[in-house]
Amino acid sequence: MKLQIYLEGVGMITKIKRGAIGVARSVYQVGKVVSPPEVLICFQHRRAHGYWPDLRDPKTFNEKIQWRKLNDRNPLMSRLVDKIEAKSIVQRLVGPEYITPTYWQGGVDDLFALSEVSQPYVFKASHTSGDVLVVSDPKNIDLRELTKLGQRWLNRKFLYQSSEWAYSGIPPRLLAEEKLTVNGSSPSDYKFFCVNGYVEFIQVDLDRFSKHKRLILDKNWSDTGITYEYKKTDDGIVPARPVNLEEMIFVAEKISKDFDFVRVDLYDVNGQVRFGEATFYPGAGLEVFSIESDEDNLAYRNWTRSTRDYPGSYDIDKFIGRNWTVK
Repeated sequence: MKLQIYLEGVGMITKIKRGAIGVARSVYQVGKVVSPPEVLICFQHRRAHGYWPDLRDPKTFNEKIQWRKLNDRNPLMSRLVDKIEAKSIVQRLVGPEYITPTYWQGGVDDLFALSEVSQPYVFKASHTSGDVLVVSDPKNIDLRELTKLGQRWLNRKFLYQSSEWAYSGIPPRLLAEEKLTVNGSSPSDYKFFCVNGYVEFIQVDLDRFSKHKRLILDKNWSDTGITYEYKKTDDGIVPARPVNLEEMIFVAEKISKDFDFVRVDLYDVNGQVRFGEATFYPGAGLEVFSIESDEDNLAYRNWTRSTRDYPGSYDIDKFIGRNWTVK
């Protein structure tokens, strides 16, 4: 009898704890929507890095990303993070051979057209980040379930999650594009950190779906020694230099030439370079460096930016010196 009372008590406490956690999560989700962007940004940064960001005089790389969310209103950023519009821009900049073919694009009312696609494809939303579904066998895909998923994505207000302004003006759309493979696996993915049109660092991720490792390399493919969110390889060995590295650097710098800072992601598909995406807020400014000096090192060539309006066109400040000064 005592044991039964004890177990019932434990069960009640467990339910209360779970209920409290559920309420806390709900409050946090609501807070994302109703809190001013400055408040949300500060709390997210504090939770990720352990200190409050200085949004008036940002010094570290991640502080500057937070500052950008609140102050940089370059309309071209929205066009380049739009996964449909970006293809048109990049094609004009570097050529159609760098673009992954789109099989279909539109809304949920047009999804029936995907039944005619027989090749494996990647289904994604154009106006968010991370909403991706790999369809390896189109013949067995349930279009009703795909429609429900697409509708959830279209209803998402990605701006509320991390206050990344560039996503706020993108029309919600869906697309299906060619699934890129190399010997049956995903192709190598390289992320180029570009400042004022020049590649400064290259992020290389290894074993992303098992024991995720990350290297930060310079343009000469040498390890910078920086640890960024994930540990480096256990043996310290840098992967083989891609044979088309110079071409990838050329493409990344061509795409980034009109921006003070942007990360350009490219794929190597059997020696052919393909554009992946561009981001102006790497890791939402929440990914952690091993020590603060690493973050300063990665940020030391950052951009000089003045808060200004962009009347009908974009106007990029020139890179000045080694420090980013917010004016």
